[in-house]
Formats: sequence, structure tokens, C-alpha cells
Amino acid sequence: MLRKTIIRSAIGLALSLTILATRASAQTTAGTTLDKANMQQFFANMGYDVQKLGDAQYSFTTHPGNYTVTITAGISSNGQFLWLSSMLATLPDTGPLPADLMEAALKANDDIGPAALYIRVCSDCAAGSKRQLRMATPLANHELTPAIVRRSIDTITQSISDTSQVWASAGWNPTAIKK
Repeated sequence: MLRKTIIRSAIGLALSLTILATRASAQTTAGTTLDKANMQQFFANMGYDVQKLGDAQYSFTTHPGNYTVTITAGISSNGQFLWLSSMLATLPDTGPLPADLMEAALKANDDIGPAALYIRVCSDCAAGSKRQLRMATPLANHELTPAIVRRSIDTITQSISDTSQVWASAGWNPTAIKK
């Protein structure tokens, strides 16, 4: 009888410790949902010099290899996604773009997904061309940790480097990467 009581107590203690350890582990690895109140500090805590661009939109630079890449981080209008993007080149404001280069950009999207190359027509840009070639990638905006976001930053910067033959040609003005 005493032996059964000791065994039950030991099992109960082991289960209690397992539950506590699981809860503690979940608390230390739980991520966050980013919003305009915490986003700047989140990236600053990752070691970036963060510049505010607008409501829930910030930029920072990163230096993979011999390059400097400016990343813009912004929350989608519904708050469900964190978008990481970078302007790669300014495009001529008027006239058609070369079809072969546009085809190359679309083909590159197949290799870099979920990131994508796209053209932004910017009506409120402060300076420079109103047409921009950009790359962006989304992250689900829940349970984000610095490690998860850093992996996405590393992935998009690698994709930018891997597609440089597409966007750093044809007389376009590369902006995101400087050697």
C-alpha cells in the first residue's frame, strides 16, 4: 500500500514538473503580433537602426556579404501580415519596359517564392522615379520571434542578390544594393 502511494506520488510529481516545464518553454518561445505600438522596438531589439516611414511602416539596412540592402517593414491594412520589401531599381517614368526583362523578372518569381518581384507606381514618392521595381515577401503576423523574422530577412536579401542579373541591368537605376 505504501509502495503504491509512493509510486503514485512520484508519477504525479513527474507529470506536474512536465506540465510546468512545457508552460515555461512555451512562454519563453512565444512570439508576438506586431503593430504600430511595438514594431519599431521589435526591430531595434534585433540590432537594426530603425527609421519611421509612416504609420506602422519602418525601414532599416542590413549588410549581407558586400552589399547594403534597405528593407521596408510594414503591417498589412488588416494586420494579418508583416511585409518585408526592398526597392531594387527606379524605372523610367514613361514608356514601355523591355519585354525580355519583364519576362525574366516574372520567371525569377518562380525561384524566389513566396517573395516576388513587382512594379510599384508611386504617386506620393518624395523624390526620384515614380515607377519602382521592388521585391517583397509576407510573413503571417502572429507568434513572430526575432529568429523567425531574421530568417525571412536573410531569405529576402539572398533572393535580392540571386536576382540581381534581372534588376541591375538595362540602364535601370539600382537603389537597394550598393557594392
